Amino acid sequence: MLLSECTAAQAFSSPPPMSAEPALMSMAVLLAPDEDWALSLLGLVSDSLLDPGRVRRDYHDWLDDPSWSKAELARQALLTGLTGSLWGLDPVLVGFDWRASAEEMHNSLRRIPLSPLAAWDPESTVRYTRSDPDAAAPYLREAARRSREAGMALFRIHIGDSFELGFVRADRGELLLTDAARAGYTAATDHVFELVDG
Repeated sequence: MLLSECTAAQAFSSPPPMSAEPALMSMAVLLAPDEDWALSLLGLVSDSLLDPGRVRRDYHDWLDDPSWSKAELARQALLTGLTGSLWGLDPVLVGFDWRASAEEMHNSLRRIPLSPLAAWDPESTVRYTRSDPDAAAPYLREAARRSREAGMALFRIHIGDSFELGFVRADRGELLLTDAARAGYTAATDHVFELVDG
């Protein structure tokens, strides 16, 4: 991924562990598309920290990894919750392989609730359909620009050889990066949040 084109959460120093729980709660509210989503995510994060055994049992298909600490479970639970898979909802966060084409990204991003890209139909060129991160980079820049014009910021989470994309209000983008770092989403945990430049 082109880190030089993005504002990375790595720029923030690691804060004390005590700040992780409120940071996760703040992220749940920042990223939820509505109040019901926010309440569900807040409950999931809280339960992961207070009763991790029950969360592992209730969502064993997604979150049953006994090696995770409570904090690791809460971080993973928030991201998994945002995919909508736990509750059969449309995703707020969409994931891709590093080779994903711009076409794949756009088809998923436009289906996110309140997506600022829903009405945009990019021209179907070879670059647009090619499975190549360099070919997809111009699309991401344009998607980020259009999102900002609509008052939203496009963010990306690097996770190993894959990544996830989602939207946050443009005026809350820097807060999201700060909260993510405080919550423990860092290079050390192989989860780095950044805003895509456009």
